[in-house]
Amino acid sequence: MYKILKACLGGLLLCSVCEGQDLEKLGRSPLGDLKNINAKDVLKKSVSITGMAAANFVYYRPDGIQGRNIPFNTLFTGNLSVDLFGKVRMPVSFSLSNQNINWSHPFDGKHRFIQPFNRFVIKPTYKGFTLSAGVCSLNFSPLTLAGHRYDGVGLEYRPKDKPFYFGLMLGNLRRAVRVDSSFSTYGAAVRNNIPSYKRSGAGIQLGYRKKEDKVELIFFTAKDRVNSLPYTLDDYYLYPQQNAVASVKLAKAIQKEWLLDGEIAVSGITNDVRASSEGTSRDAFNSYLGTLPPNASTEYKKAIKGGVTYRGKGFNAGVDYSRIEPGYRTLGAYYFADDLENISAKLAGQLFQGKLNASVNAGIQHDNVQKQKLKTLRRWVGAANVTYVPAEWLTVMASYSNFTSYSNLRPTYDYLRQVTPYQALDTINFRQVNQNIQAGLNIVLPSRSENITQSVGFNTVIQRGSDQQGSSEVSNNLSNLSLDYNYGLKPLKLNVSASVYYSASDIFGISGKQWGPSLGITKGFGSETGVQWKTQLSGTYTTGEMSSVDQSILNLRAGASAGLTRQLNLNFNVIYLDRKNVSTERYIPSFSELTATLGLVYNFSVL
Repeated sequence: MYKILKACLGGLLLCSVCEGQDLEKLGRSPLGDLKNINAKDVLKKSVSITGMAAANFVYYRPDGIQGRNIPFNTLFTGNLSVDLFGKVRMPVSFSLSNQNINWSHPFDGKHRFIQPFNRFVIKPTYKGFTLSAGVCSLNFSPLTLAGHRYDGVGLEYRPKDKPFYFGLMLGNLRRAVRVDSSFSTYGAAVRNNIPSYKRSGAGIQLGYRKKEDKVELIFFTAKDRVNSLPYTLDDYYLYPQQNAVASVKLAKAIQKEWLLDGEIAVSGITNDVRASSEGTSRDAFNSYLGTLPPNASTEYKKAIKGGVTYRGKGFNAGVDYSRIEPGYRTLGAYYFADDLENISAKLAGQLFQGKLNASVNAGIQHDNVQKQKLKTLRRWVGAANVTYVPAEWLTVMASYSNFTSYSNLRPTYDYLRQVTPYQALDTINFRQVNQNIQAGLNIVLPSRSENITQSVGFNTVIQRGSDQQGSSEVSNNLSNLSLDYNYGLKPLKLNVSASVYYSASDIFGISGKQWGPSLGITKGFGSETGVQWKTQLSGTYTTGEMSSVDQSILNLRAGASAGLTRQLNLNFNVIYLDRKNVSTERYIPSFSELTATLGLVYNFSVL
């Protein structure tokens, strides 16, 4: 067996390094001089195995309130990377937690009260191919499959030197989750208990690219399995759904300056697969080649996104447009902003040899895309960002954004039959204005020695908002100011930071003020050849008044970390929070929380 292994490894080594061999010497024997090949040396040169394993133990104890976490949490994470001859790479990662144990069915582990927290994935790569197995996540486009996690497999082919590429996925986007009707120690129900049917999905992405030119076809489908639960979820307004979506993406570069790109997607959603299909037509288009049998609850929605960009010398300019019909969504993404049409212009550039960077974006948005609502809400959006670094010791930044929206009753006689003019008076003149200003200044102070560093920073955030409806107006204002100082002493591995914070707010007529100092110290210990420790200690005290309630919050943090060996690292952190509330109008409990975390990280290399 050893001789066979030796011959196989020798042959693989010869194939991988034959370009660097002396052909005259190899000509003496058909297989070369295999007798001098050491299998252990071949393994060291051709196979590399590295990885990391980490364990975190968290202790939590509240006092004065109901616990917002379980008393003891464990989390194990790790990764393993195998490299074969520099051609095949196989990374493996996992994440395990006691949450899966605490919130599984007490009599049958197959039935769950939450989606699984534990993660395991292996991703080998070879010549542009990437295979994913386990808990995977692929991103085809924001309008189709957009990073939704699933249990299954995925295959991607994205070579650097070839124009064709593709992606495939197959798996379960959701596991079946039962309703938790029991009462647990830490609340009326299990945290994050969202009942769900088992949801299976499949998708394909085909693309062709040539430099910046690109054409791409995407198809994705998913379906809930009705029989995955012993009962229905109709009482929770959760119905088994089915979805199919097709998309086309295009990109075209005109000379070197212009770039056009866009995507159009059509999504079909069956809101209840049990609905009757009587009276609905079916063909190759509305059934997506048979993958989406339509019924009375099936809807079809479109989404369009596109843009034009001009790339000049030292600046970029462009226009973006998007139109998402109301109700557009897919089962391959967690969130969609629908019923929205947006057009915006953008400009970004550099001045003064790169010392000044500025960008401007402005546009208009509105809903009621299909004119189905009584009102149309319009929003003007503008933003500007400037960063100026005139010298190494000075940095100045500022940003401004304006968000203005207003809605009007549609001036058509059709709606006069549905809404009387008197009922519409309160909705005709609605206007909302939000302004946000941020500014920052950082100054590096001069020092007598290169071993001493000092800096001062000032930051402010000002938000102004108002809602106007008819003759009434409600204002929402917020102001934050902070002054920071940092001092560092390199020989002692010491860093000290201090800051003062002030905040004032007036939200819906409720005013409040908060202020307080904070102090942080970081200190390193140990020699370069021995164990090096890094310790941290910080504290923040905030006091103020909000809605006739006097508050004081003390937050203390302490931590230490060390590299015990080249492979083993240790870290320990403690957080203590003490919040006191005093009110003469109502009872608000004071409470404290203690959280301690112990972590171990081990890095290893087998070969």
